Amino acid sequence: MHSPTTRRTGLVSNFDIAPTIIDFTGLKVPADMDGRTLTPAGTAPALDELKSFRDRAVSSYNSRKAMVRVYVITSMCVIALFFLVILLRKDVIRHHPFFWSTALLAVIAGPFVWLAVPAMGPVAQGVLIAVAVCASIAVALLALLLRGKREDTEGSRLSEALFKPMLAISGVTLLLIVLDPILGSPLMTFSAFGSDAILGDRYYGLGNLYMGFLLGAAILFTCLALQTREEGLISYLHLDKPWKRYAFAGVALGIVALVVGFPKFGADFGGLVAAIVAGLVTILRLEGKPLTVKRIVIVVLVLVLCVGGLLLLDVLMPGSASHAGRAIGKAKTSGISSLVSQVGRKLGANWTLTWTSLWRLLLLFAVVAWLVFNWRFGILKYLKERYPIMNAGFWGLLVGLIVAWIFNDSGIEAAAAISVFLFVPYFVMLIPWVSKDRALMEKN
Repeated sequence: MHSPTTRRTGLVSNFDIAPTIIDFTGLKVPADMDGRTLTPAGTAPALDELKSFRDRAVSSYNSRKAMVRVYVITSMCVIALFFLVILLRKDVIRHHPFFWSTALLAVIAGPFVWLAVPAMGPVAQGVLIAVAVCASIAVALLALLLRGKREDTEGSRLSEALFKPMLAISGVTLLLIVLDPILGSPLMTFSAFGSDAILGDRYYGLGNLYMGFLLGAAILFTCLALQTREEGLISYLHLDKPWKRYAFAGVALGIVALVVGFPKFGADFGGLVAAIVAGLVTILRLEGKPLTVKRIVIVVLVLVLCVGGLLLLDVLMPGSASHAGRAIGKAKTSGISSLVSQVGRKLGANWTLTWTSLWRLLLLFAVVAWLVFNWRFGILKYLKERYPIMNAGFWGLLVGLIVAWIFNDSGIEAAAAISVFLFVPYFVMLIPWVSKDRALMEKN
């Protein structure tokens, strides 16, 4: 059987039973019903494929909690240790930049690795965790090979030595997350950070965590690519004029917003709102100009047009409506009260998770560390003066984090996912890269 609710063959929802019976009797299925009519998928059941799907889904379900805890708790420990050492013994950071860079880059590489490891199939939980941790470290070490060889100038508050490693990690993360929902979510379905088919929280598209990771990776990649445009492959695009930089950022972030919100791909309404707002704020601040009232009006108008257009497409496209499209369909028949009730339930779920989810602790650790570092080292002021494009990305992601938190039913998870690409890259930039002789002289 094939279910439009799950968009899969062989996996159906119990909500589909009633609409299927009603349709079988020749009656019209009420639009306010949650399920969809089941249809035969063929005469020869592919039992081996169904068993394989079941085994992988069960393996993912059993390892999900441990995998999430390993990433979140390890990331918090890395941030906390870096926080204490850089404030109390900055010379330790200066003398061991490879160690601290690898640890922080591994945190940024985590979303990519945790999405890729399901390709191994159903394996023991211990093996999966070991592979994920080791692969994150390996990706960080490989990215360090791209490190800029030029030493940081004396008196620099932030270092650009690891721009290319962060560009590479965010780029491959962005590419993999974009391709996965387009190809039917073969990895995300079984990832610890994806949706759980057994729990039935979401059967298709982007979950809140990978929506946050995608948005964070996209803006970080775009800003790093523009900030380092004088070197590497990006130089071949000849982004020497402001309109070219605007066009590059608009295309890159526009594609991400389309993948997030399109009913056949991401089907994430809250993520679409966050992606559009974060992308527009980033683009409008690329040249260091402030967000005036006129620019804010532009953001609101573009948001209304894009969201309205995709919602209209969602409602009109048969058999592909997302949660938002289905909610609008119910409101047509049951009145606005059903829409208000659904919004209330989502806000209630969001509020509950804000105080119970493990991800809230990662967000809290990152925010506290960032505020102290900004007070101690003046990060924002230095970004505005020296790296205006990175500064634009910071404000874009900060606004996107807040919007994602508000417009998603588990917004705290989306916000924490964005914070990985919002705060950790600037922690990486606090690591000075100088020669051992110079570091020894400065110590003496």
